[in-house]
Amino acid sequence: MGSEPDLNDQTISREGSFFSFDSGNSVYVTARELLTEDRKSMMKDKKESSLSSSIASTIDSSGTLGESSLQTDSEYQEDFGGNISPEFANDFDFELKEDVSKICNDIAEAIQPDVKKKAQISLAVASDSAASLKELRKLAISDGGLLSNILRKRSWAALLGISKNEIESLENTRIPTSGRNVTREIKNLVNMDVARVLKRFPPGLSDPQQDQLQSHLSKLIISVLDKNPDAYYYQGFHDISLTFLLVCISHGAPYLAYLCLDKMIETCMAPYMEKTMETTHDLIHVLFAIIEQEDVDLFNKIVKDCKCPAAFCLPWILTWFSHTLPNDNDVFRVYDFILGCMDQVSPSYLIPIFISASLVVRNSSKLKAIRETDIATMHHALSLLPSQQDSLEPWLRDSLKLMKSYKGKEMQLVGRAVHIKELQNQLWDADNRTNRISSSANRGGALAFLGRFIFVKHKWYTIAIVVIGTAYLIQAKYGQSIFQTSFFELIEKFIPESLRAIYRSVVENVEFQAF
Repeated sequence: MGSEPDLNDQTISREGSFFSFDSGNSVYVTARELLTEDRKSMMKDKKESSLSSSIASTIDSSGTLGESSLQTDSEYQEDFGGNISPEFANDFDFELKEDVSKICNDIAEAIQPDVKKKAQISLAVASDSAASLKELRKLAISDGGLLSNILRKRSWAALLGISKNEIESLENTRIPTSGRNVTREIKNLVNMDVARVLKRFPPGLSDPQQDQLQSHLSKLIISVLDKNPDAYYYQGFHDISLTFLLVCISHGAPYLAYLCLDKMIETCMAPYMEKTMETTHDLIHVLFAIIEQEDVDLFNKIVKDCKCPAAFCLPWILTWFSHTLPNDNDVFRVYDFILGCMDQVSPSYLIPIFISASLVVRNSSKLKAIRETDIATMHHALSLLPSQQDSLEPWLRDSLKLMKSYKGKEMQLVGRAVHIKELQNQLWDADNRTNRISSSANRGGALAFLGRFIFVKHKWYTIAIVVIGTAYLIQAKYGQSIFQTSFFELIEKFIPESLRAIYRSVVENVEFQAF
């Protein structure tokens, strides 16, 4: 099989973090450590003035403190890596929670919300009936999506098949924190990816608020992996986890993010979280199978002429475009659409692939106009497409039409994708052979190639043959017995049975004269 060309590919993990890591209990060395004594004092005063009202707001209907109200001292030490005292941890938490929820929600609020549509969404999510779910899907797909995070919080859970009773009874539950089924290596990888996700944080968060959001994100991912020990973490899952966390934390229900991710691992993310990337590598070629059906000239340009691998769409599919779209409003809108389309394609993990294919086909003229036929140029042009869209809605409408046109034919596309992958391997193999021959010709012609083959690539075989041949010549010249068999007898053993008679007759008529 051919090997896929090595590209300076778009990486799935985000970069640009100022965090450093510690090998002990501490997860981050962050701005939290830079707080001055004056700030600590100010936060303590703030806590004392608001303590009574805060505790009152956490008392549930039975007159006891709710399960999600206040963390224990040991839990705070776990969240903050043991670098902060329990007393100060509670002070710290009061300051952090004041603005985070508002900021996370404001980034997703429509400038001019559709009041009628908001009422329809609220009504649809309030019911557990099949008709309400169908209506909610229709609203999520329609232009503008679900409008705001306060509506998305329960809508996304409902669209994933989580019941209304489960949502209402568990949304204030604490995210579990054991992580016993997650190895240290995976935890370290999660922490490194989380540290690189700052670019997607809402603007306006203070350094301590960013730190706490990162702590919540690490805990969320590790808890979901702990619940699903057969799922393997991949770089990019932290982007999806952050999107759900931003939506659910905006109104104080991070456990809904945990429920949603847990459900997704069982369904629409299952093949991407297998032990190896083989299934993922096969599935991303479905994009080429769709393009081949929709625009064969574009397919030939990308696959046959440029021989571009499908790796350009990997960040799109594995992060649901959250790694490549320029702002979180667009990310939330795409997530609305994907979750709303769960009944449009089966299996549902193909939805991001159809959206990716639609994006490429929509830009067919631009891509076919590229004069260069090298991999790097085409890969670069394709990878920039998501960030170059003026509006998401026409693209999403085209994606929906594409999904409807192939409903019931999904497995045919998957089968064709495997053949396209094999075709690409053959094209790369042919290219490699051509390059090797060309390289050899450029380095001195056939004789030089033969010399390198004999004296460089197979030098030890050559040396062995020379030594054995020299020994036989010495034996023949001086009559000294070095080998029990003659040189010609030794050769005879390697000649096919059908040719040995001819060989013997030739040897008998040849007079061997040494020197």
